[in-house]
Formats: sequence, structure tokens, C-alpha cells
Amino acid sequence: MPNIHEMVPSTSKYLAKDDVPQPMRVTVANVTAENVARDNEPAEIKAILTFDSPTMKPMVLNKTNQNTMEALYGPMTENWLNRTIIIYNDPTIQMQGRITGGLRLRMDQAAVTPAPVPPVVPAAPQAGSTPIDTGYHAEFDDDIPFG
Repeated sequence: MPNIHEMVPSTSKYLAKDDVPQPMRVTVANVTAENVARDNEPAEIKAILTFDSPTMKPMVLNKTNQNTMEALYGPMTENWLNRTIIIYNDPTIQMQGRITGGLRLRMDQAAVTPAPVPPVVPAAPQAGSTPIDTGYHAEFDDDIPFG
């Protein structure tokens, strides 16, 4: 039998945990601020991420996910654009004392390219300088039986 959430998908206009049964790699296309409050409730302005896939629903950032994006890419939202992230459903999230599960973000490790490390080239000794003792002395290079 199929999962009920697969049979009856979420009708929310925003991304919900049931929309993400497996971790998803997405690229941030835009960051906006919108009022996400329900009708007849006080305004609740939240950051909204939209993605480069036209079929992907936008994601409302709660404080934790907003802090994650800021920790990864800084407070300037233009630095979040074109970044690839992983959205996943974390079943351990709690809300109002109940375990509810929810969406979390993490850096896409596959998108991280480490900076090349330049090779270490020993400097040639300068005229008149004293060689540095590296601690290696050939006269002490013998086999020592252990054990």
C-alpha cells in the first residue's frame, strides 16, 4: 500500500515535511520576505526561499533554518543565491513539546570545492646563514627492536 502522504500530497503553497520524503538537493534562486500569517491573524513576516526548479514549492524559513543559512553563507541574502543546499525531513524536531518532525537545511558537501593547496617548496639557504637542525641525525638511524 502507498504512503498516505504520497496518495494525498500537501496542498500548502509552501514546502512541507511531507513534500520531502528523501533529502533533496536544491539551488536557491531567490530570497524574499512574505507575510505567512493565516487569515485574521497578526502579520508574521518570514524569509522565503525559492528554488531554480519551477515545480519546487517555496520554503518558509523558520528561525532555525534562517540561522543555518546565515551560518553557512552570511547575513546578506544575495550571498545565498545560486547556492546548492540539501533540504531534509528531520523526524526529531519538536514543537510545543511534541515530536512533529520538520524540514532542516544543510550544506551540500558535493558542491564544496576545496581550495587547492600550493606545494611546499623549501627555501634555498641564503649565503652566510646557519642550517636549521631538523632533528634528524644519520648516526642515530638504526633498528631498535621493540616487543
